[in-house]
Amino acid sequence: MTLNEFMTLHKIEPGDFAKRAGVTREALRLWLARQRTPRQKAMARIVEMTDGAVTPNDFLPTAAQRLEPTEAAE
Repeated sequence: MTLNEFMTLHKIEPGDFAKRAGVTREALRLWLARQRTPRQKAMARIVEMTDGAVTPNDFLPTAAQRLEPTEAAE
């Protein structure tokens, strides 16, 4: 489950999650946009806060995301 899916499912506002995780809203925004990956300490906090529903593997790109745009269109 992605962090975004977890937050949506549990109706958690980004500001609330960021505060509880001890990170900035900007850091959280970058994680949700898949532009950055949480560092080890933050990742451990995410796993703890989500009771293991979100794991480090959930931040890895899916097979479809790994394809080049031209490959995905074929």
